[in-house]
Amino acid sequence: MTRTLDCFQTEWAEMVQGELVDAAEVGVVPDVYTDNQRLDTELKSAQREREDYRLAASAAAPALVKVQRARDLHRLQHKRVVQERTRLTEEMGRLQPRPGRGGKGGKGGSAASSEI
Repeated sequence: MTRTLDCFQTEWAEMVQGELVDAAEVGVVPDVYTDNQRLDTELKSAQREREDYRLAASAAAPALVKVQRARDLHRLQHKRVVQERTRLTEEMGRLQPRPGRGGKGGKGGSAASSEI
């Protein structure tokens, strides 16, 4: 493509020098062509950026999986700790003496006090 452009520019310069074409009559290149060229450049730049982001994302995927597994493990450990705490709290509640149920200081008394 650059070879074609170089050939065209050479022929154009020869035609202008040989006065076969009046450069003043030709005018400027329409904006559509320059806009297309600008858009093409932007598209190529965006495609390069997309490829860079895709490569970065694929490189980060194993790290993401590792972090998600660690998160799940910590969640599971936390749930186990909460269950264990709840179980121990309930067990402590059952084992603590309550007044009126035969514990110390209750109305029922103890075996040692009834022998006297």
